[in-house]
Amino acid sequence: MSLNQDAETPSRNRQHEEVNGQPNGDWLQELFRKQQEMLVNQQQAFMVQQEQLISTILRTVRTEPKPVSSEQIVDLLAGSIKEFNYDPDARVTFAGWYARYEPLFEKDAERLDDGARVRLLLRKLGMAEHERYCSYVMPAKANDFDFATTLRSLKLLFGSQESK
Repeated sequence: MSLNQDAETPSRNRQHEEVNGQPNGDWLQELFRKQQEMLVNQQQAFMVQQEQLISTILRTVRTEPKPVSSEQIVDLLAGSIKEFNYDPDARVTFAGWYARYEPLFEKDAERLDDGARVRLLLRKLGMAEHERYCSYVMPAKANDFDFATTLRSLKLLFGSQESK
């Protein structure tokens, strides 16, 4: 009986055949190389996806602040300022009241134009004080003056009685 020599020797063309009961080493190395190449490609694709996801999340988190109008700023600041009510007997003068809120008018309201600052100032006058100021500046309107002029007039009009 003759043995088929082709069956006993590994074929160079067929890498999956065994040599002495063991898989061909070249075939295993090629298999591991291809698996490693696939793994590297998967990791690179995963990293690209992660970068895209992070970019998307950051875009949604970094929303631009909405612009705030001068009237919104005036409303916000007005909530922080107590109404001025002149009481010369208790020595409550405009100069003292303004000194308390001067940083707010000078720093917090610095983005406001002069007219908006005047409106904020007049808005915080009590009813009687507002009426008295309007009568004082007649025939002009209260809003016709700049902030510095309005401030000087209010300090003069609602100052201490001792200086008069």
